Amino acid sequence: RHPGPLPPGWGAPPPPRLHRAAASGDADKVHFLLTSGHDPAEKDARGRPPYLVASNKPVRDAFRRFMAAQPDAWDYTAAGIPSALTDEMERHQEARAAEKKARQKAKEKERKKGMAEKKARQAEEARAAAAAEVAAAAAAADAAASRIAGVRSGARAPTPSQRQATVKQQQVDRQAAEVTARRERAAAAAEARMKALTLASQQQQLHC
Repeated sequence: RHPGPLPPGWGAPPPPRLHRAAASGDADKVHFLLTSGHDPAEKDARGRPPYLVASNKPVRDAFRRFMAAQPDAWDYTAAGIPSALTDEMERHQEARAAEKKARQKAKEKERKKGMAEKKARQAEEARAAAAAEVAAAAAAADAAASRIAGVRSGARAPTPSQRQATVKQQQVDRQAAEVTARRERAAAAAEARMKALTLASQQQQLHC
């Protein structure tokens, strides 16, 4: 009984060593094989030279460096190698890469500086707002205290009924105590808020 058609590639010869090294991404082995005399223009079963099956840039650069070192050794057009890679070209590429990295680093530094300045401005604005809040609360409490003092003065004036004056005085005392308590709570809350903002600003400056 006939087993049917064979799967694609079944029974085909294994790829040449240079192809296997290029496909595996082993740049050192590719360099070793090239310097040992392996032909970079040799084709595999699918008609491809090893350069075309290279799996990464280091392998492709190994072929190009070999082409620069041995420009007349092989038919590099048939090998599919587009151009040689000389030491001067590599130095130029490295210089360009270093320049690009320096620009990116400077840009990132400027971005962080801008963020730090923005956070500092926001913290300063928050502290100013808290200080204004404290001042407003203090002014309101002083005004309320002044009004209560005026009521007390009126309460001590002679009235037709001493009993009614005593009740009124007690009401005034309770109002004064409530105003004082509100003033103290507002001042304490504002002070705590200012301390928290100052601490947060200090921590941001330490991390910048």
